[in-house]
Amino acid sequence: ANPSFFTAGATSLEKPLLNEQDAAVFAARPRTFFTKSAGGGGELLLDRAGNLLFIEVPASADAAAVCALGADAFLASELRTQELLQLVLDELSTRQDRLVLMFRVLDLAGVSLTPNPFRSSDVKKGEGLVKAAGKEVRDAYPTTTYKNCLINAPAASIAGPIVAALVPKRSRDKTMLLGKDYAGELHSFVAPSSLPKKLGGELDNGNQWKK
Repeated sequence: ANPSFFTAGATSLEKPLLNEQDAAVFAARPRTFFTKSAGGGGELLLDRAGNLLFIEVPASADAAAVCALGADAFLASELRTQELLQLVLDELSTRQDRLVLMFRVLDLAGVSLTPNPFRSSDVKKGEGLVKAAGKEVRDAYPTTTYKNCLINAPAASIAGPIVAALVPKRSRDKTMLLGKDYAGELHSFVAPSSLPKKLGGELDNGNQWKK
């Protein structure tokens, strides 16, 4: 699906989302690891060290839309995307002659550990599907994390339960907790040219911040 990247040294993927189902999953659960390139594909986002940048706003996920996709379709797409990311990391590692990992940015704005007790059954089911898919991915793939950068985080004294809910145990020791004044620290790892404007960068914002 992406021959120019894997065989010709391109820096972008022709199809970062491999099919319409994957596009629907990313619409329901927005994440960013590329920016749209002039040719219609996706230019990969990298940190200053050459690791793959992966940005997510957990509160932006539409759990009801995830539910509507169905458990089998959602899980298949999540595994397919993870497999693509793993192949991308392998290719970047070969090019850089070192182990390339992921620099994950999680914007915690809007995250609450107290769910709305009146949310619909579809929302509850969608939340369960996201959690179950995350476990499947962790069980099937090795850790790929260089750093977890959690921004807009609450005070460290009360952040523990949020970190436990969002960050796999095997990579928690790689986690940075940053509050609202995160830009200086984040930009020391990732150049503004590789970040969306919402994070003090130069790129268009992803769907995560359209709500």
